[in-house]
Formats: sequence, structure tokens, C-alpha cells
Amino acid sequence: MKTTPLYYQDVNLLQFQSRVVHLDKSRCRLVLAETAFYPEGGGQPADTGTIEGIAVTDVQKKETVITHLLASPLPENVTLVKGVVDGARRRDFMQQHTGQHLLSGCLDSLLGRETVAVHLGKDYSSIEVNKACYLSEDELALLENRANDAICENRKIHTFSVAQEDISAYQLRRPSKVKGRIRLVEIDNTDLVACGGVHCRTTGEVKFIKILSQELLRGNLRIYFCIGDRARRDYRIKHQLCRTLAADLSVPVEGILEKWRSRQQEMENLKIALQDWKKREAALFSAALVRNAAAAPIVHHWQEGDSEYMKLLAKLLLQQDKPFCLTLIKRGKLQWAIGCAASDGFPFNEHRAYLLAPIDGKGGGKAPLWQGMGNKAAGWKELQYRFKTLLKS
Repeated sequence: MKTTPLYYQDVNLLQFQSRVVHLDKSRCRLVLAETAFYPEGGGQPADTGTIEGIAVTDVQKKETVITHLLASPLPENVTLVKGVVDGARRRDFMQQHTGQHLLSGCLDSLLGRETVAVHLGKDYSSIEVNKACYLSEDELALLENRANDAICENRKIHTFSVAQEDISAYQLRRPSKVKGRIRLVEIDNTDLVACGGVHCRTTGEVKFIKILSQELLRGNLRIYFCIGDRARRDYRIKHQLCRTLAADLSVPVEGILEKWRSRQQEMENLKIALQDWKKREAALFSAALVRNAAAAPIVHHWQEGDSEYMKLLAKLLLQQDKPFCLTLIKRGKLQWAIGCAASDGFPFNEHRAYLLAPIDGKGGGKAPLWQGMGNKAAGWKELQYRFKTLLKS
């Protein structure tokens, strides 16, 4: 049993008819005499589309047999089927794969960096190259410009097969791992490599390559890129974002960075001023709580409060040698802080379960301060009541 790959004969063939040569019991896995559906392989995902109107969810190849996985069973007595390949997905991955060849070829010839892994995904594409060091901005610009120059020159892309014993006559970017007849993909004056994927016919069909970012990974360098129609969408989104930011900041697009840095400094200054204000206000408030409580323990609750302010207040109250129970609600959760001077010897751990039961609370610490959270915010009054009762007993 053998499947003839029509996608090698014409990469733009998206509709075809073929005879069913094998169908499993579920009638969801079938083999055709010939197919235009590209199976997953070489880092390139499988085509999707329909066979007899039924969605094709996966296509796999084992030796010379290509198997199609359907979303639902093929109807009975169907022996001749019509296949329709998702053209947008095919073009997308042809652009990604061909663009990856361009990048890998330029990386090898310009910078001596060998491609060791390829990922062509739905949301992003990337390659991994040897040497765990970043490319400089100048190197990235050189690489991107050289690849896009090759696109503008609309160089021809050739695919052909050679016998394994003749492969040494060709200067491949990397050694072939295939035995027998070896399929080669050549981009004029740019790249020559063994590859079983489907590619554009000329570099002009790739349209555009944009390098997005890089990161060190597993002793290699991973480079993320955007190619073809994806690059166009990416540019459109980012351009709209820049226009929106420029309008909000009342500056031209080229002034966004300077204005943003100025705003960041303003924010830092405001944070410092706010922290100073909190300290002064907390000092006044703690003094007032101590004065109003007289000999009684201090209890206070904020219905919607600032946890950092509560912690600051707790530290100040500890300095006043006054027992206290502070609670506040933040995003529906209760936060609590209990403090007693070390000289009081309050046995918090002994009473933990009793104190925290009304709020379904967790937390702890060590004398003289204990802190935590509670799932039942409505229990804050009972928590404070139990705390005051324990101090009196």
C-alpha cells in the first residue's frame, strides 16, 4: 500500500479526488491512493481541511503510507472521495517553513550559527541555533536585512531528489538524515538542505521576515520570528498600539519611549511620597488608637483597606506595648494581624484554632506578632470579640 503525495507535484493544489484504499473499523482513519494533504513532518504541522465535507483533524505518514484522521466516520459505501485542503493554513506554513530556511541559511553563511531545532507553531515560530550567546542588535539587523533582501529579489526555490550515494556532490547546510532518495530544497544563492516539507515557489511569496526576540535555552539560542501574513498582522496590531499610546500620551509615535520613561519617574516619585504620607498618617493614627483605648486592647477593622498600611500600623502599635487585633477586607478576603508585647506572654498557638475558626483563617508567626488570611470575611467581629475575651480571662 502506497499513497502518492500530490502536494509535491503542485503545492497550490487544494482540491482533489481520490480512491479510498484502506479504512479502519471506526471509519475515521483512512488511506487514499493519492492525497494533497501534507502530513506532519520535518517541523511542519499537518494540513487540515475536509474529506467529503468531514473535517480532517490530523494527517500522519509512516514510510510510504499517509493516514488521514477524520472528525467523524466516513459514510458507508463511499469509495471515491473529494478532499479540500485549508488553503490559508497551507500558505501560512509554507511561508513559515520557507522563511525559516532563509533565516537558517543566512545565520549559517553570515554568522556561522547552525540551526539545531525548528518549531513552526500556530501562534509562534522559532529556531534554535548552537552557541549559548545572544546575537547583538547589529547582528540581528544584518540577519533580518539579508533575509528580506532575498525576499525582495524573488529568488527561485527548487525541489529535486538525488540518490543517497550522490549526496556528497552537494554542499548542504546540514547533513541529511534520510536514506535512499533524498529530497533537496534549494533557494538560489541562499540555502540548500534536505527537507520533506512544502515550500513557496519563490522567496517573494514569503513576503516579509521580522525577528521578534531571542532567549538562551538548553545551551542553545532560540530565536522567535514572524513571517509572511503573520508579520503583516503583527505589524498592524503593534502600529495600532503605538498610535493609541501616542494619542494617550499626546506625543508623536517616536516620542512614546521618552514620555513613558518620564511617566515612570513620576510614578516612582509619587510612590515615595505616598509611602512617606502613610508613615506619617500611621503614626498619628496609632497614637489616637492608643489614646482612645486606654487600658483596653486595641481592635480596629477596615471594610476595604490597604494591607501594607495595616502592617505598618501593627509595627507602630507593638512599639506602644499595646495588645491589638486588626482586620481588613481586601478583594473579599479577610486579612488579620494580632500583636501582644512579648512581656504579656500571649499563648497564640494555644488559642489559634479558637481564634481563627470564625473566619476560617490561616496564618501564624511568633511573638509578639501573628498574621494571616481568612476565607470568611464576615467573621471579623467574632474574631475580635474572642481576642478581647481571651485577654480578660
